[in-house]
Parts: sequence; structure tokens; C-alpha cells
Amino acid sequence: LKIAPDMRVTTQASSGNTGRWLIDPTDFTITAGSSDQTTNSIGAATLQNALASSDVTIATSATDTTGQSGDIHVNSAVAWSAHKLTLTAHRNINVNAVMTASGAASLDLNTAAAGNGGEVNMAMGATDFTGRIDFGGSGALRINTNSYSVIQDAAGLQGINSAGLSGYYALGSDVSLSGIANFVPIGSVSSLFTGRFNGLGHRVTDLNINQSSISSFVGLFAHVSSSAQIENVNLVNGSVSGGSYTGSLAGRSMGTIRNVLTGVNVTGQDSVGGLVGANDAENGGVTTGKNASISNSHASGNVIGASSYVGGLVGRNAAGSGASVPGTATGGNAIVQDSSATGAVIGSAYGVGGLIGLSQNGSRPSTYDFMTYPYTYRYGGYGGVAMINRSFATGAVSSIYQRAGGLVGENYGTIAQSFSTSNLTANHAAGGLVGVNWDSGSISDSYARGSV
Repeated sequence: LKIAPDMRVTTQASSGNTGRWLIDPTDFTITAGSSDQTTNSIGAATLQNALASSDVTIATSATDTTGQSGDIHVNSAVAWSAHKLTLTAHRNINVNAVMTASGAASLDLNTAAAGNGGEVNMAMGATDFTGRIDFGGSGALRINTNSYSVIQDAAGLQGINSAGLSGYYALGSDVSLSGIANFVPIGSVSSLFTGRFNGLGHRVTDLNINQSSISSFVGLFAHVSSSAQIENVNLVNGSVSGGSYTGSLAGRSMGTIRNVLTGVNVTGQDSVGGLVGANDAENGGVTTGKNASISNSHASGNVIGASSYVGGLVGRNAAGSGASVPGTATGGNAIVQDSSATGAVIGSAYGVGGLIGLSQNGSRPSTYDFMTYPYTYRYGGYGGVAMINRSFATGAVSSIYQRAGGLVGENYGTIAQSFSTSNLTANHAAGGLVGVNWDSGSISDSYARGSV
């Protein structure tokens, strides 16, 4: 399929209603309007012209014999002010340029089911997104059949607390919080955020949270549930301070965090991280515990913790425990992958790392059975695994105590294909890569090059 830039298709009818223009290749790319770059593409100008008179649907098919995965790539800026653009990908939608929907324009984005490789991705650079969706006007935004409330300002972001913690929210533009001296975290220790938040590649600037050292669960989001997902947002400037479970994006997350940038400085007590204070997987119960994951996320702010488990990205990365006796369900895994931290980290107790303070596997519960002879142990489900893959740290690490590492302070889990160039200063049990690698800890294809 090849659509020339000067091609015109209309679905207008004499009654005034319009039909829909459907394009259905395998992979598909929206390119610059002057010429087509692939056999499965449309120029942005051609697409804009079509949207002026009709709804347009681009839907990719299943993987073909040439190795295409059914992705949609938006590689050129697209702007429209009327009708609906629907992008339905067999796998991913990759927004690598700026899409602008204004006026009565609507947008539907549909990907393969989460977990099967289907996501809406905004292209990222080292410090900002290069792809984004500017969404204004009166049109509707839907992602994977869910209608999203579009936030345009600080009042809308702060208003999630009253609008509902189970809702679907997106940023239609950059949001400045400079007018809020002390932002109230979204949710609380007992009222978890259970919805979806998609920044669509936008910035949240000047986030300032100043809570006491005895306040817990402090961040833009206080406490994120195992069913929640936060993605495609950049936190620029500002500072967050609190007590236990303190991070710029979330105090504690049990859900999915992906494609997030943050440059916010963080200060707290224990379980303190540049992105999240704790990335904690769900315990096993009637069913297997859900994973807690952080992927393709990067923190550049400085982090200070007055107690244990302090990291440039995550303070504590903890897998879930298995189901209690009797029970066999395993705990969820705690996963950090394709992520990094570049800010300085200062800690005052155990578990201080350039990337993660503590990475810990889940436990397997057991009881001693006094009703049998000889007496035996009965076991519950296996604990999950704390994983760190393809990640790195570069910021200086300093600890006045022990168990400090350039990448991880204390490791009970697995570390693979990761590295640290952090310079480290600590009193005892210090390592360029890991401060202490406990018996269950496994490290492969990883290295450190900083001074110790």
C-alpha cells in the first residue's frame, strides 16, 4: 500500500454524514507530506487533508513473513481540528513527532493487550520527550477503549483527588505547578491510585511538596496500586521532601511505571528514591501476586535519605512474599529494567545505592506442624524475585554508614547487564557495583568503573 501526497479521498455523503477511510497494512508509518518513505505509509499532509472531510482509521494487521510486527509509527507532525483519527496497531503505536488535536478533533489509540508487547510510546531523549500528543478542544480521547479525562492545568492535576482515584487521566499540554507552594499528593497511604495516568509526552514543571519527616507516602502520587499504570511524563524541576516512602513520582508503587523522566530533588527518611520510594510487588494470596515494574525510566535529581534504603531511582525494590500456609500462590516480582539514575545520592544508614538502595526477593512462609510426628514444616507459596536488568547509575554515592554500592546497596535478587560509574564514599561494606551481595543474590554481565 502506497498513498501519494496529492491523493484525495472523500467519504462525504449528500445527506451531510461522513463515512470512514480505512487503511490496513502490516506496519505503517506516517511520514512527511512531500513523499512516501515506505510501501506502507502516508504523508502527514495527505492524512491532514483526509481528516478535513472524514474520519480516518489506520489499522495494522498481524505479523507477516517479512518480520513486521504490526506497529504504527508517527514520524512526522500531524495536526487536525475536526473528525476522528483512529490508530489501531497489532502491537505498538510509536509517537516520534508532535500530534496536535484541536477544535472538534478526536483521537482513538488502540494497541495489543498490555503484556503482549502492545503499548503507546512517546519517543524520549535524555532529558525530554521528542514525541508527544497535544490534545485540546472539545474532542474525545480514548486509549484501548477507555475514555480519558484530559488535564490542561495545575487545578486539573491536583483535582484528581476529588475527581476519582480510579479514573483514566492524560495530560493534554505541559502543566506548571509553580503556583502551588505545597502540592498535595494524589491519593494517600490508605487511598491508593488505581487508575491510569498518561502524560502523552508532556512536562509537569516545578513540583514542590514539603511535608514533615514523619509524613509517609509522599510524591506526586502517594500510593500506587498493583492495577495502576503511570507513563509518558516528564517531571522537570522542583523538590519533594517527606518521611518514609518518598519519591518524586510516587512514594510507593505496586503497579506499572514506564517511560518516565524526572529531575526533581528528593529528601526523606527511609525508602527514599529519585523516582519512587519503594517499588513493591504484591504478595501471593488466592492467586499469584502481581508484579511491580519500572521500565525505561530515568532520574537525574539528587536524593538524600536520613535512614535506610536510599537510591537514585528507587529506595527499596521488593518482591512479594508467597501465599501463607496453607497456600501455593507465588509473590509478584519487583522489576527495574532499562532505567537509570544520574543524580547524587546521600544516605545515613544501611542500603544506599546509586540506582537502588535495597533489592530484595520475597519470602516463602512456613509453619512448624505440631500435629504430626515427627514434627515437620509446612510451606506456603514461593516468594517473587527482585530483578534489575539493563540499568545503570552514574551519580556520586555517599554513606556515613555501611552497605553502600555504586549501583545497589544491598542485593538479594538478580542483577544482569547493568553497570555503575558512580564514585562511592562509605565507611564499611562498600562496593563499586554492590555494597553487599547476600547469599541469594545473583550478578551477571555487569560491571563498575567508579572509584571507591
